[in-house]
Amino acid sequence: MSAFTVVIAFAVTLTAVSYAWGMRGDLIGGEEGAMLPGAVLGLCLAVFSGCEIIKDNFFVFAAVGAAAMFMGGTEPYAQTMAKLYWGEKYINRRDVKKHNLGLGIKGAAWFGIAGGFIGMSYTAATGCYYKAADIPLMLVIAVIMRYLGVRLLNKPLDPDKKVFPRYYFSDTSQEEWGGLWGIMLTMIGFMILRHDFFSLKLIFCGTVSGSVGWLISNFLNAYTLFPQRRNNKYFFGKFQERGKIDNWKIMEFSYGALGSLGILIGFFSSRSILFSYYRVIEFNGGIWSPLSEIFDRFDLSAVLSALWIALIVLDALHHCIKNPSEKFSRLVTLCRRPLFSYSVLCLCLLGAKQAAVFASFSLLLWAGVEEFCFVSLPQEKYKHSGIAVCISVSLTVILSLLPFVTGISYGYKSTFIIYCLSYFLETVFLSVIGAKKALPKYLSEHPDAVRTTAFFECLGSSFSVKLHYLFCIVLSSALMFIFA
Repeated sequence: MSAFTVVIAFAVTLTAVSYAWGMRGDLIGGEEGAMLPGAVLGLCLAVFSGCEIIKDNFFVFAAVGAAAMFMGGTEPYAQTMAKLYWGEKYINRRDVKKHNLGLGIKGAAWFGIAGGFIGMSYTAATGCYYKAADIPLMLVIAVIMRYLGVRLLNKPLDPDKKVFPRYYFSDTSQEEWGGLWGIMLTMIGFMILRHDFFSLKLIFCGTVSGSVGWLISNFLNAYTLFPQRRNNKYFFGKFQERGKIDNWKIMEFSYGALGSLGILIGFFSSRSILFSYYRVIEFNGGIWSPLSEIFDRFDLSAVLSALWIALIVLDALHHCIKNPSEKFSRLVTLCRRPLFSYSVLCLCLLGAKQAAVFASFSLLLWAGVEEFCFVSLPQEKYKHSGIAVCISVSLTVILSLLPFVTGISYGYKSTFIIYCLSYFLETVFLSVIGAKKALPKYLSEHPDAVRTTAFFECLGSSFSVKLHYLFCIVLSSALMFIFA
């Protein structure tokens, strides 16, 4: 692997994850929203890994990245960031230190877990480090440690009664960083036990870039948010005065790149170790898959896919029901983490390829479509939402079932493009709807305005945000397709 290839890999991955993290804050937030950056990171590392077998099985590493990044999506951070500045002045120095510490703790756990599981996907692929029972056992212990971490460090919480945990970095949100650190400590324990020092390195690199990256990206947000003290002008000048810059997106775009930077450095600085893994994988004729014989004998891939589809339908029903009962909501919430994270990690780390194909493609597509159809469109009160929902859901079903019906899987190029365009087109559609709704009011207030110009004014900062998305998509796709 030449130095030029490594530079290209960095350029592709950093721009792609910048896009994906920004999209997470645009179309879909929370746990499901975090899956896209994780999938993009896992895919890019596999494509530029330097091993054809890894590259051919990119969907396993994309699925692991998505499921791992999903875990950190439970952690709220908006209130922590907002408490670092108030109006045009920073709050007192003691609180600044406290909430910077909070950001560091949260970011370290988020990208530390992602780096660790991505590392494990490579060591597990050799079949030399982990036993088949290690993976499910580790995940069961991780779930228990997550529960204990939240109970010990993030409870009790009752904002109405002014009851807060001892270490708390938000206003009203339920933090879960204690649980995330519980998961990471579990991973570290198993890695030490199995001498998996490559994954330990990626955990360390992820914690550093995840914490420092968030501090830097939030500084960029704050620095560009207010007028400069020396001349009382905004960093982006009149463009920003007219509301064409979204400072929060500056934070998200930069954090996607900075957070993943450490994992990239850890990965590509371990090329000698990785190539020793690749030799083992090539000698074995493929990635370690202890479940393959069981899956082939009992056709468990079809059973698991059916189970996942049933859970997806359950999730969709929850959105469609106007006032779902509390029990039904709890059931859906209880199913969501196993559906999108724990089951995916368990199966993919054990080399279940069909499960990885479904998780890396269908679940990622559905996460975006679900938010678009059942959350964003109803909020916008779009009059043709029924047609939009039918088209979006139908395309998702067709694209998801096509590999299983035809037996032909999507390549990394087509998967990457669908990752990019499916989310991008949904956000563009929503921005156009919003601008059209705001247009009549703008024209009534500015009767001399040209309609086209007025429309772009109504787009506000979303226009520059979409340009950044487009730039990232075009640059990362072009470099990947030419040089990968």
